[in-house]
Amino acid sequence: MTRTTRTPLALLLVAVLALAGALAAVTTAPAEAAPKPGPVAGVTVGDARIAGSKASVRIAWRKAPRARGYQVLWARSAKMKKARTASVRKRSYTVRNLAVGQTWCFQVRAVAGKKKGKRSAPVCRRIAKPGQSASPWIAAASVTGTGTAARTQLTVRWRATAGARSYELDYAITPEPVVNYPLWENKARQTKKVTGPTAVLPGLTPGKIYCFQVRAITAGGAGDRSPTHCKYTMTADRRLPAGSPQALDVATWNICASPVACRTHPFNKRVDAIAARIKAANVDVAAIQEVPPGPVDDLTRRLSGFDRACTSGAEAVFVRTYRYRLLSSSDTVGTPHTNPGACWARIEPANGGDPVVVVSLHLKPGPTAADDRIRRTQAADVLAWVRDRFPRDHLVLAGDTNSNRGHDLDGPRLAWQSGSLMDAYDIAGAFRSYPVQNSMNNWETTPKESTRWGAHIDRVFSSAGIHVASWEIIEPQSGGRYTQLLSDHSLVRTGLLIPTS
Repeated sequence: MTRTTRTPLALLLVAVLALAGALAAVTTAPAEAAPKPGPVAGVTVGDARIAGSKASVRIAWRKAPRARGYQVLWARSAKMKKARTASVRKRSYTVRNLAVGQTWCFQVRAVAGKKKGKRSAPVCRRIAKPGQSASPWIAAASVTGTGTAARTQLTVRWRATAGARSYELDYAITPEPVVNYPLWENKARQTKKVTGPTAVLPGLTPGKIYCFQVRAITAGGAGDRSPTHCKYTMTADRRLPAGSPQALDVATWNICASPVACRTHPFNKRVDAIAARIKAANVDVAAIQEVPPGPVDDLTRRLSGFDRACTSGAEAVFVRTYRYRLLSSSDTVGTPHTNPGACWARIEPANGGDPVVVVSLHLKPGPTAADDRIRRTQAADVLAWVRDRFPRDHLVLAGDTNSNRGHDLDGPRLAWQSGSLMDAYDIAGAFRSYPVQNSMNNWETTPKESTRWGAHIDRVFSSAGIHVASWEIIEPQSGGRYTQLLSDHSLVRTGLLIPTS
């Protein structure tokens, strides 16, 4: 038998052919199918953000096995018919332009190339616009630090909104007139998120006007912002005095005892209850307006424990004798003139202390700008008259100013602030009654509210350094209505703490 000898070239050719056959076998073998991405779990639907008739909702979920991306689906029912979709790579997505007042359902599934995982179970939410929150108000204020490092802290409260899970309180320094500078347009606006109807705001600038709005966050989304409330912040010189300050509790009350102005509410039928309310207020000084001769004598006889320090026209000052004693008054020295009137008393603590001049006054009524200019002049004249005679005494001006911060020109405040006197309502450390209910009630049993400022024409102003510990309106209520109106004004009570020399 003849033996065949293979050359190296032939051997190489055989090897190449064998390798090619092996590669062909590999490429023609069926490939094993890649698995689909795993199911999506942990789908959550955030609270809706509502603007007008449209809402947006943030959807989030946990990472799915083998997912390279995700598909979000949403429709108006759990059957997910006519569902709209969006493709994303992240594990969250904000669905926008959802109609308010509808139920919306959401699903998510993982995607890997052309392969899609199983849809998650539908998660449905009704997007119903919640009600508007009530206006906030200031419950307490304090000052920390000194000089340029001084900062004011405010405690802000509001009525709870039904269904609220949390709240957003917006606030910012706002120039005057505040009505021209809407808070939601203020680029410096800050937002405090809280779970209940109270927020503490430290680090505010003293002596500035801040405005506030609140809105509720519910399962149905964010409600409309509340009406705006604005507040002047306590200044460093009005902080709680060191040591043992001299306490002086002051009430001011227009009791409408004029037989002309209040003829439908005879004073002789109210005087006993008026005297009882003044006593129950537990004040050292009561500045009374609209109490002409005759009625003032009737009231004096019923105010046991008080001395009538002065009267002038229809204004009076009563002093609680066991706490303070009278040094002099307008009954013997003379008085500044306002329209309708004013009287003053210089008093000191019964056990010794600094003298204080207290003025009861009633400034010109009237709604016009001309009336306001007259009130400003009257206020300036009173201050100049008193300061000319008592330049170093502590000073308290209390009465019916017929003006408040809501006026285009709050003349009395402007006149007295120039002399370093501040409104107790602006700088009080605590508010013991709902501060946006007006001090003038007009004999109406439903309380009137002025949410932007609190429209209090019955005011107490005090000189520099005096700390206003508290402010309140004393007017009994039940079920949201006044139960025993004794005048067309309510008694305003302030607790003052005077630094001693």
